[in-house]
Amino acid sequence: MKIVDLKAMTIQMNGWHYPIVKIETDEGIHGLGEARDGADKRLLLDLKRLVMGEDPTNVERLFQKIRARGGRGSMGRQGGGVSGVEMALWDIAGKAAGLPVYKLIGGKRRDKIRVYVDSGEGVLLDGSRPPKYPEDGWERAYTPEAYAEKARRRKALGFTIIKFDLGYHGFFLNVPGYTLGQQTSERGLKAQVSCVRAVKEELGDGIALCLDLGSEDYLASSRHMAVHSAIRLCRALEPFDILWIEDALSNAHLDGWIRLTNSTTVPTLTGEDLYLRYGFLPFFVEHAIDIAHPDISTAGGILEGKKIGDLAEIFGISVALHCAGSPVAFMANVHCASAQPDNFIALEYHAADMPGWLDLVKGLSEPLIEDGFINVPDKPGLGIELNEKVVRESLAPGETFFE
Repeated sequence: MKIVDLKAMTIQMNGWHYPIVKIETDEGIHGLGEARDGADKRLLLDLKRLVMGEDPTNVERLFQKIRARGGRGSMGRQGGGVSGVEMALWDIAGKAAGLPVYKLIGGKRRDKIRVYVDSGEGVLLDGSRPPKYPEDGWERAYTPEAYAEKARRRKALGFTIIKFDLGYHGFFLNVPGYTLGQQTSERGLKAQVSCVRAVKEELGDGIALCLDLGSEDYLASSRHMAVHSAIRLCRALEPFDILWIEDALSNAHLDGWIRLTNSTTVPTLTGEDLYLRYGFLPFFVEHAIDIAHPDISTAGGILEGKKIGDLAEIFGISVALHCAGSPVAFMANVHCASAQPDNFIALEYHAADMPGWLDLVKGLSEPLIEDGFINVPDKPGLGIELNEKVVRESLAPGETFFE
């Protein structure tokens, strides 16, 4: 079997962009993969010349050939091209062998995957959509009442882990008076704690809560909390039994992560923008985090995600998988999660508020997630195919369907 073509396109849905790759072979078998959200599909197409004529079932050999092409640029997300191609190669290999991908990367460790749901900010009580930009009056989405209402709605969906935004993820710390330079003000600290308290009162002790503090680029500057502010916030949240604090600091600040992790009982988590297991190794060696959070659409694909989990286990570090992609990336994550060692916690589900998201593919049963878990599929490859009609209706402006 040989690769005869590599094509790519970008789907646009609910404000998100999903760069999808299709690798075709001379035996009529094709594979699907996905680059990271926000990545340019050219990261996928640039790899075409390196894989043409190769046997796609020699996945690790091909990965070694292309992996140097990833991981450069802002936030490491250029690993998305390499990662998307790697997923598509495993999809082909699974189809050719008549086996699901997890069988090819070590086998199934669990039949069901625990899913945690991303929830963003609060729900506006007047029924309007949360504003997207500061000038729209975004403060209304960052109140205890708004967060409590979102928590009520999420709780009704049956998830056992729910994630909300704090810090610079969204606009929380852009509320006037909430920051003093890089430091969080007393008012800003109290506001975040108030929202967490409101959520916990709704969720009780039967649903775990995690919090994303990650930076945003809406204001042309990617910002993170100062280390001292992150420590103050984590210590203030210790009574609430938070499952983890995500991306409180930049991945460039290894020393800051060491200080933070050693200063609080709240578990620390990062990694969605790290490339390959080598990118995680310093965090593991220094015990700078409690939980690794690879995004396999950035980190190097399905098998690399499994290797990151194996490496983390050696250092006594847990793993949760980050995913903000289409059903293609999500199902690639399901296979990766199924083969993870016992340090695995959960996989992110980012589409609870995205109508039509599941319709992008065929081959999945509904409901996709029940009681906070998704069943591991047993179909060959990733177990899905694109729903061409829906995808054609959802293409980004100027895109064509693999043409």
